[in-house]
Amino acid sequence: MTLLQIASLLIVLAGAFGAINYLFLKLPSSIGILVIALIASFVVIVTDALFPSLTVEEQIRAQVLELEFSEALLEGMLGLLLFAGALHVKLSNLRKAWLVILLMATIGVGLSTTIVGFGFHWLTGMPIMIALVFGALISPTDPVAVLGVLREADLQKSLETKISGESLFNDGVGYVVFLVLVGLAFPSGDHHATGLWPAVMLFLQEALGGAALRWALPWYG
Repeated sequence: MTLLQIASLLIVLAGAFGAINYLFLKLPSSIGILVIALIASFVVIVTDALFPSLTVEEQIRAQVLELEFSEALLEGMLGLLLFAGALHVKLSNLRKAWLVILLMATIGVGLSTTIVGFGFHWLTGMPIMIALVFGALISPTDPVAVLGVLREADLQKSLETKISGESLFNDGVGYVVFLVLVGLAFPSGDHHATGLWPAVMLFLQEALGGAALRWALPWYG
């Protein structure tokens, strides 16, 4: 499948899952789509077990393995997610809570990565570095999903700003932590940062580069 076909398929599936959630489950959109996608995954597994000649799971896995993770997610979808999430956050509100947002987006991601990594290592016996990579992978939150849930919750504006701001900025921190841990876990691979100074430079590039670009475009927002 081409990139355009994959994007079209994802859009159609998201629309279909969103309609099913709206008509039947009536959950918040981000949660409902996640639940339906999980159910669809189990349906595929069961279908492949009952009718192995169809090789549905094998074909889907082959298509997923053809995707370059870094290009498709980290350098493609992530930017679109952050852009979509940032559209609904006021810069003036972020300035008022910048210290709390900074601490949650940095120390919070680090603590989450450590707790999840060591917990996963303890539960599964997986090598600690690989478990930490998993922790870094799932620690950053999806800003679009977070903002979608916040819009339906009756929260104080200050608290909503802190949560939404953290969900936006933790992706840059999580990206750097993930690449550093991948470089340590798989030192023979072609990764961006394997030491302290490369990690600092990568953080400045990924996490602060967007802010520099914003100030270079004063007409935006």
